[in-house]
Amino acid sequence: MRVPDISVVMATHNPGSIVQKCLESLQQQLLFSKAELIVADCSTDGTDEIIRTQFPRVKLLHFPRPMGLPELIREAMRRAQGRVVAVTEPYCLFPRDWMSKLLQAHESDFAVIGGAVENGRPNGLVSWACYFADYGAFMLPAQRQATDVLAGNHVSYKRGVIEEARDSIKDGYYKTFFHWDLERRGVGFLFNPALVLYYARSNTFWKFCRRYFQHGWFFAALRSRRMSAAARFLRLVTIPALPPLLLYRRLQAAFGKKRHRAKLLLSIPLLLVFVTVWTGGEWMGYLLARSPREVYR
Repeated sequence: MRVPDISVVMATHNPGSIVQKCLESLQQQLLFSKAELIVADCSTDGTDEIIRTQFPRVKLLHFPRPMGLPELIREAMRRAQGRVVAVTEPYCLFPRDWMSKLLQAHESDFAVIGGAVENGRPNGLVSWACYFADYGAFMLPAQRQATDVLAGNHVSYKRGVIEEARDSIKDGYYKTFFHWDLERRGVGFLFNPALVLYYARSNTFWKFCRRYFQHGWFFAALRSRRMSAAARFLRLVTIPALPPLLLYRRLQAAFGKKRHRAKLLLSIPLLLVFVTVWTGGEWMGYLLARSPREVYR
């Protein structure tokens, strides 16, 4: 059996109709015949049936029980056979030459490569604020550079790196912590702006706040496992300083792009709410030192 050049893996939990557009954009790739698509799914909205009937080339891993997205991604990565393994999500749309450029990028010595994320759903201020909160730092234009700051929905690995670091994902694929482990191993990271995808998730203000709170809680709870009690206490007492710092980082990263500045400025009140909500989640995570697995979906 021929080893695929690229494995594209993603996790799905009730993504809605956008998953069809995502998979269609991947099936239309110029190098699709040399790739495999793996979707790990625990949806209850019929996503698994849509994939089975409309996308027979996709390797579907359907789990009837609820699972967290990190665990789903881990299961997909375990089954990936490609020389390059790309991690993404069903809310992303891809230009037809994306796979070609990804393979070309991996001809370099870098084992971990990420790319740009453009707003694929520019239909209102809330949509823009959500985009700036998560992906403004990865907006074009951008410079090709060695960096460990890569978008979680647009990152790829040489398969050998994953094989060598299997223990780091045994409890699930958590991008930030996985990358910290790779850094300690001396693995190189590259941001390549020639790689572009379009983020097209439909967000509402309240859904985004809920998800941001959960992710902040989840991040801090996992980080607490690697911290002493004294370090956790220090995080708890200094956390009021976090919202202005997070807001500054998001504004600095996006404003320097010299694009969509008016939308960015109008988004500042919403961004302030988002980073405050994230901070509340982090506070819970450091306080309780346990993750909200039942809601991290």
